[in-house]
Amino acid sequence: REREREEREREKTKRERMTKENGTATMNGNGHAEPTKTSPTGIKMSKEVEELLLWEDPIKSGGILGGATVAYLLFHCSGYSALYIVCNLLLVGVIGTFVWSIIAQVC
Repeated sequence: REREREEREREKTKRERMTKENGTATMNGNGHAEPTKTSPTGIKMSKEVEELLLWEDPIKSGGILGGATVAYLLFHCSGYSALYIVCNLLLVGVIGTFVWSIIAQVC
């Protein structure tokens, strides 16, 4: 019993120390405390978003940055306002849903 109590106290101390150092600690399957992994930025985000923002795959990150740049330039050069484009896209969505429901009834 004494040994089990000492082991629990040791684990509790270890967990408290990790919590102070890293902000969080979890217990693994063996009952030992391990710190949870956080991103280098300190913000909780999905692994895919983190890899994209940290440019771990330059081709993927560059493609998304290039696509966003092209979309911005097309939007900027078109001369339309953002409200006009959003409203027209929503209108196309409503008409598309209507046509889809009509076709579904016919088939």
